[in-house]
Amino acid sequence: MRTDLTSRQTGTPILDWIEQIHTNIEDYDVTLGLITAAGISDFGLSGDDLVEFARRCLEKLMAVGAIPVLHEGNDYCPFVPTLRYGRKPEDIVENILASWQAGGGGVTGWGEYSFTMPENILPEWLERWEQGLPVDPEVH
Repeated sequence: MRTDLTSRQTGTPILDWIEQIHTNIEDYDVTLGLITAAGISDFGLSGDDLVEFARRCLEKLMAVGAIPVLHEGNDYCPFVPTLRYGRKPEDIVENILASWQAGGGGVTGWGEYSFTMPENILPEWLERWEQGLPVDPEVH
């Protein structure tokens, strides 16, 4: 991936954009769709460069403690932590990238491959996820 690129919209260097990806979460989430859309429109990435950009962004999210979630919760807390992609950060990144690429790559649909911070998840759901147990919002 070229590291000399700057965002066409903001002028932010690509490596700074990756380093700051987690600041987009605040009290909501960041999706692979947001990442890939930025890679394509802001930096003109495609192919292997887009995959590497996505990988680096996902690795940064995992490094700051973000958790993969599904939008299957309730009005109070829409984020349900998922074990669908694994538990180890490296497995999560690789499994999400593999699933995304198997679906054709490119920009994803709304809410697909979402991440949020632990404080945005109900404590009892977070506890189950940390124990490696599935979370069913209808039960837990």
